[in-house]
Amino acid sequence: MRVSLALFLFLLPAVARAAEASPIIRRIEFTGVDAAEIPRLRASIPIAEGDPLQRWQVTKSVKLIYLQGNHAQVEAGIEPAGEGVLLRFSVTQRSWIAEIAFTGNETIPDGALKRLLDVEEGDDLLPDLLERQRRKIIEAFQRRGYPDVAVELRSAPIGSGGVRVTFLVREHSPRILERIVLTGSLGLPEGEIRRVIGLKPGDRLDEERLAEGLDTLQALLQAKGFLEAAIPPPRIVASGEGRASLTLLIQAGKRIHLQFVGNRAFPPKRLVESLALERNPTITSWSLGALEGRLEKFYRTKGYPFCTVTALLNEDA
Repeated sequence: MRVSLALFLFLLPAVARAAEASPIIRRIEFTGVDAAEIPRLRASIPIAEGDPLQRWQVTKSVKLIYLQGNHAQVEAGIEPAGEGVLLRFSVTQRSWIAEIAFTGNETIPDGALKRLLDVEEGDDLLPDLLERQRRKIIEAFQRRGYPDVAVELRSAPIGSGGVRVTFLVREHSPRILERIVLTGSLGLPEGEIRRVIGLKPGDRLDEERLAEGLDTLQALLQAKGFLEAAIPPPRIVASGEGRASLTLLIQAGKRIHLQFVGNRAFPPKRLVESLALERNPTITSWSLGALEGRLEKFYRTKGYPFCTVTALLNEDA
């Protein structure tokens, strides 16, 4: 809570000049608040017109006013008024976000954009923070294939201190995927890889959709036995006039075939899951011990306390 007590910087000299008698408050004014709010504020403070000016009463009044609304700051000041003084409470309203809205966004819906933001309705209105949100929205549209997107921030007052914040989006023309080049050791047929990626020439170059497709491709490669498969970040080259080419390097690595001998209790798929191969994608003679331990633990938790597992690696098979 922040309460301004700047009042006493000039209040004390005024009291001193009044010798020992406290000046009488002839009038109390409120600035910075709606007229309809003034009667409530008057009734809430322990001081009234006609009372002698007392420091503790003014201090308490400042605190009470501050606590009664969306107030960023409350100050009290005095000035001569006839044979007494005028006591003025100056209130600065706290600006807060009453509503967040979006216009012009066709590719990314309002709900998805709101989830990107670090602010929400009810938060304080901080211009620097809102500017960072504007930049985040721009980056989101650029990743979705709109390199020339523009986002304008507008605000309009709503009620007492509330502000409607609107992000006005102009997507402009999308970047079109011209071609996809696959390089490296693919591991799978090229047609299957292109189908899994989910993008084809002529589509909007949506990097979010591309990332999801590459995650799916890596999972498929590992499911097919390419446990060491790696897909580095794709290379995107703009070719002018809103078009771009995409080069993907796929490093499938060697294919691992798993064979379970002596197992009669569980299907092979269940045993593969228990190995958690994603934790040891590179199978070497050094990592076999960890795999043996996981499989033994699986059997023992399923009621086979004397199960033993021996792993053999045949790199020539």
